[in-house]
Amino acid sequence: MKSIVKGYVDDGDICEVCIQAKLRRKIIRVPVQRTTTPFELVHSDLCGPFAVRSSGGAQYFIVYIDDYSRHTEVAVLPDKRADTCTAAFQWFQAKVDGWGYDIRRFRSDNGSGEYNNKMFRSILAA
Repeated sequence: MKSIVKGYVDDGDICEVCIQAKLRRKIIRVPVQRTTTPFELVHSDLCGPFAVRSSGGAQYFIVYIDDYSRHTEVAVLPDKRADTCTAAFQWFQAKVDGWGYDIRRFRSDNGSGEYNNKMFRSILAA
């Protein structure tokens, strides 16, 4: 404490808040159910905007990761509009369908522009 707070004087009193802050909470760990087939669960996130655009004009990229195999696909995007992100997902979904798999679950951070819109939800519902 002395090194952190300038002027701190240890008067020997026990600080109740300090004691409570150092108490350990019991963490209940629930085992994670691993996926058993490829593309049973796909994780995705949109990254950007980046200060410098790519030579093709892209300022964002979207990543899709298969939970089972950790196979990763990346699509570069010029913007993060709903139709652009939805088109990228349709590209990825067509690729997975071509390999003979179905995407069963999709996990994202529910980004307000890219994932949380009617167009994208209707594709996931189909």
